[in-house]
Amino acid sequence: ANFRDLVASVPGVIYQWYERNNGERGFHYISPRCEDLYGVKAADWQHNWQLLPLHPDDLPRWYQTFQQALANKQDFSFEGRFLLPSGEIKWWRSLSKPVSINDQEIVFNGIIIDIMAQKQMEARLREKEQRLEDAQRMALLGSWVWDIKTGTVYRSAQDCRNYGISSDDYTPTYEAFIAPVHPEDKHI
Repeated sequence: ANFRDLVASVPGVIYQWYERNNGERGFHYISPRCEDLYGVKAADWQHNWQLLPLHPDDLPRWYQTFQQALANKQDFSFEGRFLLPSGEIKWWRSLSKPVSINDQEIVFNGIIIDIMAQKQMEARLREKEQRLEDAQRMALLGSWVWDIKTGTVYRSAQDCRNYGISSDDYTPTYEAFIAPVHPEDKHI
């Protein structure tokens, strides 16, 4: 009863994935939340683990990440996209820990979390950052932030351009920030 309550309330899909030496793989268990999140019944996905395919662009990275986790018996962490039966693309993150059951089988106990809201917010943030960068470029106005505790000065790309500094080569220190300032103006 406790386990059923847990898997019903966790904001993701709890799973146990197996890999066998003979090449067999799949889900020993997958929680019912997968139907709410991805439109696939747990029993169907458990029966056919390829029912919810990965986005083709994510497959090579997923395979490499998974093979590394399997070979090194290390935690698996991956972000990617599923192609839902509806045709929709949905971002997810998986975290799991491998456990050797015997010399023939390793299982990964993990969770799949829906991260669509996070990816949408990241896209909006990138758009806003691009608008700010465009506005600064058009106005020839740069900006900077000085973290007094660490002595780090973060400069916008336009601020670097205004001072003829390559943003790739800029060292984000207070000393580097005031270096181009005229000596008479440094003590104001």
